[in-house]
Amino acid sequence: GDRLLVLEEGERTGDLSATSSDHAVAIEPMTTERIEVIRGPETLLYGSNALGGVVNVIRGAVPSTAPERLGGSWQWQGESVNDGLSSGAALSMPLGPLALRIDGSLRDADDIGTPRGTLINTAIRTANTSTGISWVRPWGFVGVAGSLYDSQYGIPPDPVAGHPGGVDIDLTRQHLEARGEVLRGCGVIRRLEAHHSFSRYRHGEFEANGALGLEFGLLTHNGGLQAHLAPREQFENGVVGLWYEYRNYASAGLNFTPPSEEYAGALFTYHEWTSGSWAFNGALRFDARRVEPREERDSSTVGRIERRDFAGGSGGLSSQYRPSAGLAVGVTVMQTFRAPGVEDLYAEGPHLATYAYEVGNGALGRERGR
Repeated sequence: GDRLLVLEEGERTGDLSATSSDHAVAIEPMTTERIEVIRGPETLLYGSNALGGVVNVIRGAVPSTAPERLGGSWQWQGESVNDGLSSGAALSMPLGPLALRIDGSLRDADDIGTPRGTLINTAIRTANTSTGISWVRPWGFVGVAGSLYDSQYGIPPDPVAGHPGGVDIDLTRQHLEARGEVLRGCGVIRRLEAHHSFSRYRHGEFEANGALGLEFGLLTHNGGLQAHLAPREQFENGVVGLWYEYRNYASAGLNFTPPSEEYAGALFTYHEWTSGSWAFNGALRFDARRVEPREERDSSTVGRIERRDFAGGSGGLSSQYRPSAGLAVGVTVMQTFRAPGVEDLYAEGPHLATYAYEVGNGALGRERGR
């Protein structure tokens, strides 16, 4: 689930990877600039429930700085375990006050070989491309980017549950994002960041004979605003912000999960401060979510299908003591909040690629983690 958040540019990917093990993360790592791993109270900047941490993939699709000249990178990879080949390239260039970035990659691999033979239906073919442009000035930048991710991959067969040929998944994601940053703050505000993104996601699950067994569709809007605070006395770093999300979910095939919409919002704050050999960081976050099916009805398996509203707070505090330059001892305490989503509440029907019949619970309450 989303107890471990995998993000792109600090925001949700707009896919369904957190809901099931057969749903791939719609991120291509080959054309990324860097990957951040975040633990502790700072994770509450990104979500209310990331007890396992945050993996944030930075692609730089929207350029934040102006390149001095044309430049880029290219890489090629090969794998013997599955006769895999992949290649990716990124190009950046100045266009007067504008900065342009283009990237793309291709990945192709056959079934995986093991000491006991070939693991059938594990091939993958993925294409990914993006284009971004920004207006970069001394006070900051504002820009937009668009990307397309297309992947076909196989789920190996389950000898107990059936489907001897396995299940094939065809996944696409179209993504648009706008991002801006103001570096010249005033008073207590050092820097302002704002972003909004839109994703159109679809994936189909096909039986070995080519018949479509299940299809998912998801439209996602999300974004936020963060104000980074200027250092004051012992407080070195502080952030206050807001986040919002809208999801429109639907499924088709032999599945009775109702089409639904989700509305979510959050307010949060994060601070770091030091005192001698001690360092502290803490965060507070309040989230609210509404899950609204298109129609309300009673189900013999799920229970009552109706609109649900959830709200709750999360918090974390971390302290670290450094008795010497090479030694640190610390402790972190966190409490998190998670609202159930559409799949938790209303899932009803077979899920082809997991070889399971999924049943939600319309009466689920909020989840807390410590």
